[in-house]
Amino acid sequence: MVKAVSSAAVRRAATERPVPVNKRSAMLQAAAKLFATRGYDGTSMRDIAELVQVQPASLYHHFPSKSHILVSIFEESAIEMVERVEKAVVGIEDPWEALEVACTAHMKALLAGFDLIHVVFGELPRRHEPEVRQKLIAERDRYEDVFRRLIDAVPLRRGANRRYMKMTLLGAMAWSRVWYLPEGRDSPETLAHNILNIVRTGVKS
Repeated sequence: MVKAVSSAAVRRAATERPVPVNKRSAMLQAAAKLFATRGYDGTSMRDIAELVQVQPASLYHHFPSKSHILVSIFEESAIEMVERVEKAVVGIEDPWEALEVACTAHMKALLAGFDLIHVVFGELPRRHEPEVRQKLIAERDRYEDVFRRLIDAVPLRRGANRRYMKMTLLGAMAWSRVWYLPEGRDSPETLAHNILNIVRTGVKS
């Protein structure tokens, strides 16, 4: 259940946190924080403007609607995640090693608690209107394409479905957001290794 955040809490957060110089970035960060805590439907444009300490008119100047903000969050997250993964695999020639390093970079970002990432993996594109849904899916596909290329490079047995491998791998890692405990014994690196190992070798003796 999404925990409600009062207007007073929003005002306190606005006064306690410094506003970054980049107003557009600050608006996206504020929106992501509220979407992550209150939910997309439970957040208004006025809430976002109040948290980032701007007039609603200023927010509307940058983003005509709340759905535009959501799409921008997906865009920013896709760019950041692609950069993280591609930077991590630079210079790695072994395809399986490259895929594991990519999974580790993915898991570290996923479990770090970034509001932008939380929104991307928590907001379902299919529940939005078609135009917005298409844009959200396009940004998701942009990131998933990095893993598609990495999976295309690994040797698999004849008949193995690479598309299903990609969906299984990304799905398993995404679900870790639900059950992962930061104080637990497994690090993001360990999780990435074990999840990929199961997908790679299976569990059959």
